[in-house]
Amino acid sequence: MSKQRPITEMAFTETVAIAKLPSEFGTFKIYGYRNALDDSENIAIIKGEVENFDNPVMVRIHSECLTGDALGSLRCDCGGQLQTALRMIETAGQGVIIYLPQEGRGIGLLNKVRAYSLQDLGLDTVEANERLGFSADLRDYSMAAQILKDLGLKEIRLITNNPRKIARLQNYGIEVVERIPLAIEPNDYNFNYLTTKTKKLGHLLEFKNRQSIARNAFKIDDHLDDIWSALLECKQTMKNEAPQKNEYWAFFGNAQSPWSFQKLSAEKIPQIPESDFLIIIDLTNDFCENLNFANQLFSRVESAIVFKSGSPLKTNFVQDDQCFKGMWHSNGWQTFSLYVRLLIAQRAAYLEKRPFLMAHLAQSLDGRIAAINGNSQWLSNEANLKHAHRLRALHDAVMVGALTATLDNPKLTVRLVAGKHPTPVIIEGESDLKLDDLQMMAVHEKVIVLYPQGKQHRVVPQAVKDKILEIPISPKTGSQKNTVLEPSEILNALYENGISSIFLEGGGQTVSYFLQADCIELLHLHFSPLILGSGRSSFTLPVIDSIDQGLRFQMKHFDLDGEILVELLLDKESRI
Repeated sequence: MSKQRPITEMAFTETVAIAKLPSEFGTFKIYGYRNALDDSENIAIIKGEVENFDNPVMVRIHSECLTGDALGSLRCDCGGQLQTALRMIETAGQGVIIYLPQEGRGIGLLNKVRAYSLQDLGLDTVEANERLGFSADLRDYSMAAQILKDLGLKEIRLITNNPRKIARLQNYGIEVVERIPLAIEPNDYNFNYLTTKTKKLGHLLEFKNRQSIARNAFKIDDHLDDIWSALLECKQTMKNEAPQKNEYWAFFGNAQSPWSFQKLSAEKIPQIPESDFLIIIDLTNDFCENLNFANQLFSRVESAIVFKSGSPLKTNFVQDDQCFKGMWHSNGWQTFSLYVRLLIAQRAAYLEKRPFLMAHLAQSLDGRIAAINGNSQWLSNEANLKHAHRLRALHDAVMVGALTATLDNPKLTVRLVAGKHPTPVIIEGESDLKLDDLQMMAVHEKVIVLYPQGKQHRVVPQAVKDKILEIPISPKTGSQKNTVLEPSEILNALYENGISSIFLEGGGQTVSYFLQADCIELLHLHFSPLILGSGRSSFTLPVIDSIDQGLRFQMKHFDLDGEILVELLLDKESRI
């Protein structure tokens, strides 16, 4: 077979300008070219003096990708390829990058966004282009060949994974004497995209950790913001529907869109739409025995995984390796399990028709929640603050003591996450709260104030009168102070007023009262890498004579951006 002759054509490039281009990757020159045929604007980024190049020189021909190059999108490898090529050429001291305006492999920016939406529904990158009526790859490299000839480069070392690009350049008279691979390690979002380029477009990709990524790519914890809507649906479903003793929870969705939730039953196959991912929470521990049920669910998704819940409050929430499909990270679901276990614990309380209470405190390493003057901002990091807002969103009410309400003056909203603001509950002590000074009054439709029964009724300011619900509570039996309210009566009073799950957010003294009364079912402690040496302590408990008298917990710990969150369950037989 004779060698194919190069395609001949008239020059259609116009050099518009040349300028210096200092960048974080090095100092380059930028050449501006106009395509006289379609008036498109193209650039060449050059390192070194062209006339002094040691030919053949390294060249990267890069098609424009706004989402990847400028916005840092993880759906493709374009941004990483461009940056890596710039570094390679800077290190070599000479080379060329030609940047062509061919967004979305030639279909344009808006059509690429349309293709993204189709990919969110389950199509791969090739199928999405074809569904829109385009070929898989519409790019043309004639302009790149013209620019290379203008620069006097006829033999090049091409930085590419695409053998079709090599063939097309050679058809335009550019000799590619060497292909230099440019493989960017895949992430959770682009693994399918890169796999499709390999299988359907012929790209030559080799990854160091390809085998492990194929099984462990998707980290649930990295997608909590996407899954959060489904967790809220789960919470709302429990509020609106009576929990069943035998049920499964299904969280399903796509890699870059909000997820959904359904409560499942083995008696009826649910109508789960086709999705990228499916997470099953097995509340019965018999899901794997019903293989027909499992197979029908798994057939609709790319990846599926089952978790066994264990006892409602035990921390043995484990992955079921017998029910597994697709690519998941083997340990990427720890923080997700925090919120699922909380919902399971709430479900157990709903079934038993009793109120549910959990508490959360942020403290220094030496057990202080505030400085000596009461200042506690900002003791913890942004990740813990967001965690606290998530906990608020998963409860009907958020409760604080009067001292916390006065000193911190919190809004008690969920402004950092999606969800409904919980109802604020304030436990009032001896002194009257200045209710109209509290920030929460301007945000919430209702605020509940619990006050000692028998205390002289105060006059509620007219400005907040319609928002206040005052509930008298009996003082704690045996307490030296009549202003210490009975914790169990507080929970029962709130439950009678339609609040079945309560999040106790402080302060330390209030949490201590409920802890002593054995009313707290889950306790989250956030440890900040800080030593104060003085200030308000986390807990105030009765004096004990031996270590055995201390409160002992089952414990799990989690990393929140470098700080530690500890989940505690009081180790009592009555809790298990």
